[in-house]
Amino acid sequence: MIAIAKANNLTPVVHKDHPLLRTFKLPVEVSSTKPTAQNCGSFLHAMRDKIQADGLNSLTLDSFNSLAKISNLTKNRNKPNVIFQYSLRGFLQVNTLDKITNWKDIISEHLIFHDNISSKAEQFLTAIPGMFPHLSANKSRYDILYVGTHIRRGDMASSSEEEKRGPPPPASYFFKAMDYLANKHKQNPIVFVVCTDDKLWFKNNIESKTNYSVVLSSFEDYSVDFAILSKCNHSIMSVGTFGVGSAVFAGGDTVYYNTWKWSVIMGTWSHQVLGNIDNFVGLD
Repeated sequence: MIAIAKANNLTPVVHKDHPLLRTFKLPVEVSSTKPTAQNCGSFLHAMRDKIQADGLNSLTLDSFNSLAKISNLTKNRNKPNVIFQYSLRGFLQVNTLDKITNWKDIISEHLIFHDNISSKAEQFLTAIPGMFPHLSANKSRYDILYVGTHIRRGDMASSSEEEKRGPPPPASYFFKAMDYLANKHKQNPIVFVVCTDDKLWFKNNIESKTNYSVVLSSFEDYSVDFAILSKCNHSIMSVGTFGVGSAVFAGGDTVYYNTWKWSVIMGTWSHQVLGNIDNFVGLD
């Protein structure tokens, strides 16, 4: 939305109740009303399709903004005293992250955590070394590799969702992902930082059955959990876009569950596309 507004000399506006506003400092205007506006969904799909058709493999921020230009948005803009509004609606995602070489710059420019959320996440991560006797007292949080581990179950474990997408990852997947990252980064002490919507499942199936150092987020705030995962060095994803987003923020190595039907929620952005992103590795 921000890219499209910028490319067309428009002002991005978000309703005051939008959940992103409680997490991020967005470069947008906040509105208390929901305007009736033209739906730009078809234009977004056209932009996505153009990127895929052209096979772009080195998309810069400037070219991304250029592709976001929508000619129809500028028609009749010369009419005086007329306010044109356009609405981006629906569950739309540009499924070409693997082709955007500077996605980190795009994200860091537009999505910045609110200070209170960032502070809570930092305080939580800073306290972790003191939780484990084997981590010497002089170890700071920056001497340890944190692996943000997102375990989403909840609605994804329901029979209806399993029928559409398949079951969420079993415990064996998380153990395999933990082994993979621990073996890859043997030179550093490692802690798996877990954020989940099913703490009991985690305790019964992961925490009680592993010898790795694991820490469970006690927050009941998805914004803080997202910030915690985003501030880790590496990531283990489960299912859903929450885990994708936090892994993209974190950078580093990311393990994703490659047997889940990602295409159901991401169009053609399936696990094959995730596998083309640098440092993303699929395990089952």
